[in-house]
Amino acid sequence: MSKDVVTHSMNKKAYLVVGFFFLLYLVIGLSIYRNYGLSWDESFERKLGYETREYIAGNSQDFLSERDRYYGQLFNVIKIQAEFTLHSPNYQEVLFVDHLINFLLFYSSVFVFFLLAKKRFRSWQAGLLSSAFLVLSPVIFSHSFYNPKDTPFLSFFVFAIYTLSLVEDKPGYWRLILHALFSAAAIGVRMPGIIIPALTIFVLLLRQLSGVRAERLPWLRLLGMLAIYLTVTAAGTILLYPAVWNDIFNQFLIAFQIFQSFTDWNGSMLFMGQVIRSENIPWYYLPVSLATTTPPIYLIFFIAGIVRAVIQLLRRPILQLDRPKRALLLDLAWCFGPVIVIILGKSIVYNSWRHIFFIYPAFLLIAIYGLLGIYSWLRDRWNKNGSLAVSGVLLSISFIATITHVVQTHPLEHLYFNFLAGPNLQTVSQRYDLDYWGLSYRQALEYFDENDPSKEINVKFANRAGEFSIDILRPETRERIIVVEDMAEADYYVTNMPNDKPPGELVEEVYAVTVYGMKIAVVYRLH
Repeated sequence: MSKDVVTHSMNKKAYLVVGFFFLLYLVIGLSIYRNYGLSWDESFERKLGYETREYIAGNSQDFLSERDRYYGQLFNVIKIQAEFTLHSPNYQEVLFVDHLINFLLFYSSVFVFFLLAKKRFRSWQAGLLSSAFLVLSPVIFSHSFYNPKDTPFLSFFVFAIYTLSLVEDKPGYWRLILHALFSAAAIGVRMPGIIIPALTIFVLLLRQLSGVRAERLPWLRLLGMLAIYLTVTAAGTILLYPAVWNDIFNQFLIAFQIFQSFTDWNGSMLFMGQVIRSENIPWYYLPVSLATTTPPIYLIFFIAGIVRAVIQLLRRPILQLDRPKRALLLDLAWCFGPVIVIILGKSIVYNSWRHIFFIYPAFLLIAIYGLLGIYSWLRDRWNKNGSLAVSGVLLSISFIATITHVVQTHPLEHLYFNFLAGPNLQTVSQRYDLDYWGLSYRQALEYFDENDPSKEINVKFANRAGEFSIDILRPETRERIIVVEDMAEADYYVTNMPNDKPPGELVEEVYAVTVYGMKIAVVYRLH
C-alpha cells in the first residue's frame, strides 16, 4: 500500500484506535472467560502441571512415572502456580483461573503479533488488521480460553518470532539473549519449539548471504553470536524441561523422538465423510482441516499472498534479497515447514488442525501480504478511494459474519465451518467431527441445576469428556452427580454425539444443546 494510506509511525489517532481495539478485546475476554466448558485434555494437563510443580519443589517423584512427562510443562506449571497464588475457593474457580491465564497469555500474544505485523509491513494499520484477523478466527478465538497446550504454544511462538525479528533488524547480544530465552520458553511449552532455532539460523544466514554489505557481520562474530544463542537456548530449555533433568542427553533424545514421529494415538475420527484411524490419515488432513474452519476471505487473501510472494521472489536472484523479502521467506518457512515435516514424517495428527495452530500467525501474515497486493493492484487500475471502499466492504462483510457466528454460538464458537465443509452444520456433522473436545457437556449438565432437585443423580456418559466436565460445574451440582458405568443403574445418559441415542422404549430426550438447530449434546432420561 502506498504511504499516503498506511504509515509505520503512529500519531495520536493511531494510538487511540489501537488502544480501543485492545481495550475492547480485553473487556470482552474478561467478561466471557467463565462461560466455557472443560475441554478433554485440561484435566490431564492440570494433573501433569501439579506433579511437575511438586517434582521441582522436591516433594514428589510421581512426575517421573507419567507417560506424558516428555511434553513441555512450562505453561501448566505457570497455571498451577497462579492457582496457588490466587487461592481459589473451590475447584470450579480453580478451572476459571486456568481459563483466565489462558486468555491473558493469548491476549499478550495478539499484541505482540500486532507489533510483529506492524514491523513487517511498516504500517500500524496492517498490524492492527493482522491482529483483528487473529482474534476474529472463531476456532482460535474459542480455543484461546481453554486449550491448555496448542494456543499457549502459538503465543510463545509469536513471542519468539518477534524477538527474532528484532535480532534480524539489528543484531546485538542482549537482543540475541532475549530471543534465546523466548526460544527456550517455546520449547518448554511444546517440543516442536525446536523449529525456532532452525528458523533463527536460517534467518541470520540469509541476512548474511543476501543482505546489503552494510548489514553483514564479520563471519567470526556471526558464528560467535549463533554459538551464544544456541548455548543459552539449550541451557534455558534444560532448565524449563524437568523431564530431562535426571539424564539430560538420553531423556531429551527420547522427547525429540516422540515429537519427530508421534504415533501414540489409536482413535478414530470423521473426516470428509469417512471414518479414519491413525494408520490411514491422509496427507491432506491438515490442509483440509485448516481450509474448512477458516473464514473464506482469509483463504482468498492467503492464496493471493502466495501468488504475490512467488512473483516477488522470482524477480531477483535469491542472494539479493532486501529485508522485506527475507521476512517473507521466514513467514513462508514458518507456515509451510512444520506441515511438510509432519507429512513427510507421517506423524499422527488428530482433532482437526490444532497441533499446528502455531503456524496460523504466519498464515495470516501471508494473507495480509496478499490483501495489500490486491489493494495495490486495484489502486493502480482504479483509484485510491475506490480501492479502499472495495477492501473495506469485503473486510466488513467477513468481520460481521464472523462476529455474528461468535455471538450466536457462544460458548461453542469453535463449531465454525465455512462453505467448503458443507452448506449447513447438519451436513457438516456427517462429514467432520464437531465437539470432539466435549465443551458442550457443561451446558448439558447444567440442565440439572434447574430441572432435577434429586440429592443423587446417576449419570452415564458417552465418553470421559463428560466425566471431566463435572469438575467445572457449581459445587452443589457437582456433588449430586454420580458417574455410573452400567446403563441399567443410570438415571440419565449424556452424550456429545447427537446420533448416540440409547435403545429402549422408556428413553426420553429431555434437553439438547443446539447450534444452528443442530444437536451438539443431548441429555436422555432413562427411567
